[in-house]
Amino acid sequence: MKKTISFIIFVVAISGCSFKNETKAPHVGFLESFSLDNTIREMDKSGLEFRTGSMGSAGPPLKQRREFSVELTIPDAVKGTFQPKEFLDQLKSKIEQKLTNSGNRLTGQGYSNNSFYFNYESGSDVGGIDVTGNRTGDDRFLVWCVLRESSGGK
Repeated sequence: MKKTISFIIFVVAISGCSFKNETKAPHVGFLESFSLDNTIREMDKSGLEFRTGSMGSAGPPLKQRREFSVELTIPDAVKGTFQPKEFLDQLKSKIEQKLTNSGNRLTGQGYSNNSFYFNYESGSDVGGIDVTGNRTGDDRFLVWCVLRESSGGK
């Protein structure tokens, strides 16, 4: 009798382990996965040197904000070929691609001489990204980015 009960407990334990708990992984928003530094590096701008910084902050429980800055040093060898507008156009395209590839729907966008922005949503997440780029000297270009996202309500 004890062997039968032990066997039943064993079978129940094994069969319980074979059923997967179908809980969904927590949603990771664009804010958590985005890196300005990595995005610029993916653009393959050989010759440019990088100094980066990033910081995040949270407001009320459902709102988050991250700031990024990347300072590019433009060596003499590429000074004549570096075009800020072309660089920002390429960065804008790359960020738009990353937003849409991560399942977001663009809800607004804009562009000026040295800045651009996107607004997006995905499910109950809404967010926006603002990017500005400026020459800070003959051999420096600073890209600054603010990314904000809110979960659970529009």
